[in-house]
Amino acid sequence: MHEFHPDYFGGQKQLYSYSQDNYRAAQVLAGEQKEVQPFIVSDLKEAPLPGKAITVGDLIAFYRHPVQYFLEKRLRLQLSRDAEEAEDSEPFTIDNLSAYSIKQDLLETEAQNLDAAKIYEIRKAAGALPVGAAGDYYFASLKSGVQDFAAVVRSFVADRKAQKLTIDFNLGDVRITGVIGNIYENTLLHYRPAKLKASDFLQAWINHLLISIHPACASSFSSILLGEDGQLLLERTDEAQKILERLIEYYRQGQKKPLKLFPRTSLEYVKTFLQKQKNRQEALRAAEKIWRGDGNGWEEGESGEIAHKICFANYQPLDDEFEKIALEVLGPLFLQWKKLES
Repeated sequence: MHEFHPDYFGGQKQLYSYSQDNYRAAQVLAGEQKEVQPFIVSDLKEAPLPGKAITVGDLIAFYRHPVQYFLEKRLRLQLSRDAEEAEDSEPFTIDNLSAYSIKQDLLETEAQNLDAAKIYEIRKAAGALPVGAAGDYYFASLKSGVQDFAAVVRSFVADRKAQKLTIDFNLGDVRITGVIGNIYENTLLHYRPAKLKASDFLQAWINHLLISIHPACASSFSSILLGEDGQLLLERTDEAQKILERLIEYYRQGQKKPLKLFPRTSLEYVKTFLQKQKNRQEALRAAEKIWRGDGNGWEEGESGEIAHKICFANYQPLDDEFEKIALEVLGPLFLQWKKLES
C-alpha cells in the first residue's frame, strides 16, 4: 500500500503511521472528491504602471518571490511572517537567520577595516548570541569564516572604488529606472557570506542585463557572483535586450495572476534539465522534491510557504506552463554563467 493509504490511520495495531502529511492525504482519499480550482480562475486586468515605468527595485523584488509579490502588491494582502517565538531561557545555539545577519555585519566591518568588537557587543546586548563561553565560541567561528570570505571579496575589488550607475531608458513601451551599485570599473560584484540562492542569481542577472544595454557599458563588462559555495562569472551578452523584454513581459503577466515561477523549485528544474542534462521527467521529479519537501518535516517544501499555500493549495502547479517559464526566465542565465576557480 501507499504510505498515505487510509488503513494506516484506522486504529489497527499492525498498520500505523505518525506522518501528518500522509494523514491529510489519507483524509482526501477517504472523503468526497471535488474538483480543485486555482486561486485565480481568470486573469485580472493589467495593473497600471505609474508613468509607464518599472523600477529596478520592483523588478528584482518581483523575481525574488513572484507569488508573494502578486499577493502583496496587486491584491494588497498583508502576509504573515514567520516570527521567532520568545523563549523564557537563554539561547544555547544560534539560528541560521541570526548567523547570516551577523556575518553580513562582520563582512562590512572587515571591508572597512573597522573593529568587530562593536558588532559582538551589539549582538550580545540584543540577545542574538548565546550567553557565556557559547556566545564567544559562535561569534569567533562566524568571524573566522567571514575573514576568509572577505579576503576573497577584496581580491576581486583590489584598490578600485565602488561606483553606481543610473538606469533610465525605455524598453518597448516601458521605462526602466533605478540605480545599480557595487560596480568596480567594468565589473559588477554581487556577494553574500552564505550559499548562493535563486534570489542571488536573479538579482545579479537582472542588474547584469540592465548594465549590458546601458550606453556607458564597455564591451569588456562582466559580473561576478561570490558565495560560500562558489564563484560565478557572467560576461556581457548581445542578447541582453531580448532577454530583458521577456522578463518584463513575465513581470506584467505576474501582476494579473500568480506566476508559476518558484525560486527554489524552478531553479532545481533548470539545473537538472540544463546543467545535469537530464530529461524533462527527471527534471520534474527533482523539482517536485523541492516543491513538496521530504514529507517528514526535516526539509520544508517550497509549497509550504504562505503565499504558495494561498494560491496553490491542493493544486499541482508544476505543469507545462511551469516548465516553460522556468526555462525562459532561468535558462539563459544557466547557459551564460561560468564557474571560476576558487
